[in-house]
Amino acid sequence: MLPRNEFSQRLPDLPVGQSGFPTTVTWNTDTGGKVEADLTANDTLSCAIQEIRATAPTVTSLEQLQTWAEHLCQKVTYLLERIAPLEADATGPVVLVRSTPPAPEPDRICYYEILLQTPCQLLLRRYAQPASHAHRAACDMHFTHEALAKLVGDILATLPTAVSA
Repeated sequence: MLPRNEFSQRLPDLPVGQSGFPTTVTWNTDTGGKVEADLTANDTLSCAIQEIRATAPTVTSLEQLQTWAEHLCQKVTYLLERIAPLEADATGPVVLVRSTPPAPEPDRICYYEILLQTPCQLLLRRYAQPASHAHRAACDMHFTHEALAKLVGDILATLPTAVSA
């Protein structure tokens, strides 16, 4: 894994996909974990991300997913809204983490949503829901290169192999 400052220095050089398709950037760990981000825009200071995915060696229980969610929420405290576990489903097993509370705007509500599920997968997206109807739509997340480097580092640091003993 690259040190954070080296990572953020390399981000401005990353190409963005052609014809509206995002460019996927991947970071790997020595223990088999991986974080991927789909960049839809990138410039010298910041980028737009469609979604962030992470995988790690297999996690099989709801309790392990809940521990991962708790560690992630404790570490990632710098997003636009605070995130916290919202619900857990043992049949998946799946843990849902969301902005608490979501960001109200005059014409819509925006929030982050993270799904943690077996086999040890994380999916982070941002959604916007217009006030006029109940259908939500995914929207890009905007980060400075330093903030994205910190987020990727924190996701990698909380992967279950890093938090379980």
